[in-house]
Amino acid sequence: MTLILALAQAATSCVAQGQTALGSARDFIRIMADPGEPLIWVTCGRAAAAVAVPREAARQLAVLGKSALPEIERAIASVEKDGSGSMHFPAIGWLALVYAKVDGVAAYPTLQRLLDDPRLNSFRYGFRAGITVSLDLSAYVGRSLEPDSSACRAAEPRDALAKLIFARETGDIKMLEESLGPLGLEALKGVSFKDLAELSSDPVVGFRLENRGAWSRPEASLEDPFKRVNEAWPEDHEAPSIQTEFVRASGQTCGRIELHFLKRRRGFEYSINNSDVAELLRMVEACAAH
Repeated sequence: MTLILALAQAATSCVAQGQTALGSARDFIRIMADPGEPLIWVTCGRAAAAVAVPREAARQLAVLGKSALPEIERAIASVEKDGSGSMHFPAIGWLALVYAKVDGVAAYPTLQRLLDDPRLNSFRYGFRAGITVSLDLSAYVGRSLEPDSSACRAAEPRDALAKLIFARETGDIKMLEESLGPLGLEALKGVSFKDLAELSSDPVVGFRLENRGAWSRPEASLEDPFKRVNEAWPEDHEAPSIQTEFVRASGQTCGRIELHFLKRRRGFEYSINNSDVAELLRMVEACAAH
């Protein structure tokens, strides 16, 4: 514990000075695996503070780059073999994110395998976040995990599309309607209910929004989350039209469409206001098919 505290203090000090902390990949992984104080989600600020040390250790691990891969892969392999019996089990969520950051698309097969492991269900949001980073997606939506619209940031266009995809995958008509604006709702009336039924197997659809700001890039980050929460929005985001690329679970492109988002007056949420909503829903279904 002395080593962990010393490294954590060194890392925190270096961050304040804009420097890179010294340490080996193994040292930083040990810090990430130390649970520290219980995480109590009372406020966004307290939650961020509670994970500051493992987050900084993860950031420093990522700074080591490819040289850290052997230790990262060894730790992940240990968790896959022994589950909660592995000393690295508490760090697996951070390890997944660092692995995605360092190894990019090459990390995807392992991250998908972790996501599919029932022993690691409590880390599923972390694995999905890692996949978005690995494949450079705006979001990655599967029926087994409802999109998480964090209360610690402003609503974004990606939230409306993630909700629509999840609703199409699960056959949730009410949620689908909630994701649509007036034009979309009117167009939905022409879609047969049998074409909105729950999709078979375990569908997954990812998407990339046209790069027009941090809100279109992968949301997961090893940086201070409050830097992103406070990002200013350009004026043209009131009713943006955004080119959107859809991808299959494998990361392969399966379709493109221009989406029209409408910012609601109440709650500052976004909705999808496309008149060609039937085409959008067919694209989601086609992309979900393996």
